[in-house]
Amino acid sequence: MDSIIQSKSTDIAVKYSTELYDHYTSSFTADYDDILIKRVEHVYKSNSCRPQLLVDVGTGTAQLLIKLGTQGQCDQLKMIGTDLFDEMVVAANNNVEKFGLTDQIRIVREDVHAMSFSNSVCDLVTSRATIHHWRDPVQALREIYRLLKPNGIAIIHDIRRDAKQAMKDVFQANRVAAGIPRCNFSEKFTPEEVKTMVIRANTSASFIITAPNKGPAALGFELFLRKHASN
Repeated sequence: MDSIIQSKSTDIAVKYSTELYDHYTSSFTADYDDILIKRVEHVYKSNSCRPQLLVDVGTGTAQLLIKLGTQGQCDQLKMIGTDLFDEMVVAANNNVEKFGLTDQIRIVREDVHAMSFSNSVCDLVTSRATIHHWRDPVQALREIYRLLKPNGIAIIHDIRRDAKQAMKDVFQANRVAAGIPRCNFSEKFTPEEVKTMVIRANTSASFIITAPNKGPAALGFELFLRKHASN
């Protein structure tokens, strides 16, 4: 397979093959997986009405959802993973089937800028390391907001351009060890830039952006967005 995956409908590209990406996300991203899984579990357990449906935007080969399904504590949570690339969708569905999770996880091809889902369809949206790939982050955030039910929550993680150099160095070394191209930090966003995007999306959502100073999470930031109950 070519080393660059290219979408047929856009000029967005991922700079490594599906197989290499699957290898990387199944073997080298455990710390970052755990951070997001714990956040999802906290939301799941802290709500008296347990969330029923999660949509993961830019799911890749579904390794995160598989971990949620096999290791997480959200046993009643149905999950839909979306990805723009046909190759990723095929690989993700194969992975889900291999782990016997087809009753809990479904993978579909979707463009985050114009998704085919109905309004207010899900309780949770997750996305990791995807904002910098979005052609129009403001429109993508509007779509994510549209999908959420009233009181629904989006948890979005990504790498920050202004992370400490020591964190960047460790991350780059891990990518090299995995045979993945080095990360281009110049294409990432800062938490302040993401804040501006959310405000421009004009969704009336409440949101918090956090950027830890220590631990693996210090490489990036979290956007925690809640849809108002009246929307």
